[in-house]
Amino acid sequence: MVAQIHRVQQLAAQDNVSVGLIPATTQLAYLPPHSFAIYDGRVVVVDLTNTFVVSRGRSDLRLYRRVFDALEAQVTEDVNPMLDRYLERYLDLMRRTG
Repeated sequence: MVAQIHRVQQLAAQDNVSVGLIPATTQLAYLPPHSFAIYDGRVVVVDLTNTFVVSRGRSDLRLYRRVFDALEAQVTEDVNPMLDRYLERYLDLMRRTG
């Protein structure tokens, strides 16, 4: 996990990359029960526990776009302090567990 946090920090420092995180303390209006990705505004891929669903349906796209917009409204792009805290937490766990 430490290497992953370092990599996200490196990416966030690049001019052509935008990294945003939702703070763990944020009260979300809606928490989707599964992950999803929207591609080019035309396809949504929904990852379920044991499979995935690909949809090009307009109503599905509208729904997942609304979910994405609601989540995006909670994002902060000031990620370095947050990543530093998580990094320190993982390093501390590593030190304690040996």
